[in-house]
Amino acid sequence: MSGVDPAVTVVIPTRHRAASLSRGLEALQRQDVPAGHVEVVVVDDGDGDPPLARESPSGLTVRLLRNRGRGAAAARNTGAAAATGPLLLFLDDDIEASPGLIRAHLEAVTRGASLSVGYLPAQPAASHGFFAVTLRNWWEAMFAEMRQPGHRFTFRDVLSGNCAITADLFRRVGGFDEALACHEDYELGYRVLRAGARPTFCPEAAGVHHEVTTLERSLERKRAEGRADVAIVRKHPELLVSLPMNGALARWGDRAALWKLPFASPSAAGRAVTSFGRRLAVFEALRMRGRWLRRLDGMLEIAYWQGVAAETGSLEAFHQLVRAAASAAGAAAWWLRVDLRDGVKQAARRVDAFGPDGLVVEYHGEAVGLLPATPGAEPLRGAHLEEALAGRLAWPLLGALGRTGNAPIEERDGRLVPSRCLPREPLDLR
Repeated sequence: MSGVDPAVTVVIPTRHRAASLSRGLEALQRQDVPAGHVEVVVVDDGDGDPPLARESPSGLTVRLLRNRGRGAAAARNTGAAAATGPLLLFLDDDIEASPGLIRAHLEAVTRGASLSVGYLPAQPAASHGFFAVTLRNWWEAMFAEMRQPGHRFTFRDVLSGNCAITADLFRRVGGFDEALACHEDYELGYRVLRAGARPTFCPEAAGVHHEVTTLERSLERKRAEGRADVAIVRKHPELLVSLPMNGALARWGDRAALWKLPFASPSAAGRAVTSFGRRLAVFEALRMRGRWLRRLDGMLEIAYWQGVAAETGSLEAFHQLVRAAASAAGAAAWWLRVDLRDGVKQAARRVDAFGPDGLVVEYHGEAVGLLPATPGAEPLRGAHLEEALAGRLAWPLLGALGRTGNAPIEERDGRLVPSRCLPREPLDLR
């Protein structure tokens, strides 16, 4: 590591998983940072014997606190309140940290990040089968998005299973909302982004996620997510458009029937989930993966809406929540207009200077496209603009270049290219 390494407090909430916790603590013992830089606070949320049945691993300073069934959010807050390090590292008790995990988070802080999210490749308890493959793919797809250059972080990228945040920022925003039994990391993520956090993804801060989720536990999790999302919308109405319940409102036909079913008939919704579950085994036995995935998606969607229905009470109450959220979320986002006539680098510097919610991109006054204002996302940065111009805004920009007369456009080998720049002059907007 370069520079002065800050001390770190690792906070691990746990409940009735002594063996998993022991494996995680042994992994922390193998970290490639001096043991004196690290303290570990384990917060037991269970109601049985203490999870540390033996002495703490050699070289680690481990403290055990008891919370007695107050939930994961409260457990993390309890650990954070007892921390002495200026950096808080939240790890779940089923995470086996790689030797460089703590060092990577510390280095992210020295580079200016106030919040870093680590990589968690999933290792399901069942090593084969459609469900195990789907779990691994789901986790990898989420981290693949964060790996993209110029990725714009949102509140949904804050994952408390492997996440570091400066203690000052954590305490300034008030910690986790203990009223939430699920998605408390999302809600914290929204508040820290609003407070000006500079997030980063640290693929080097890797830890194996020993995933013990079963299909039934996934369904229970989806129900909990539905309930939590209702609570989040009540607290932050502007986030409705960024949560799954918003997308369902535009569905029709069979898909609309799925999300409305738990409101119309809770018992029928339960029977539908059971029926879909029986078909999963048949489709897997026949190796019909596409149909298997569609049935799984249907089960999870119904379960999510079972949670929403349970929390709101009725379809009319849900519609009232949506109307109230739309009315309360009327605060205008702050947009910035940038023109690329002076080059991409100059435009990017302008975006960095102002940090807008949304961006109107032009070239010599002609619209190239928008980077939308997204509730719950970090302010736009120059890197976001550069990534968009290399991707979805590339063709609109080429079209604007041609229409303004600065660079006539030709089609070469199936691609649009500025003809003046061929064959020797590369297009350079810097």
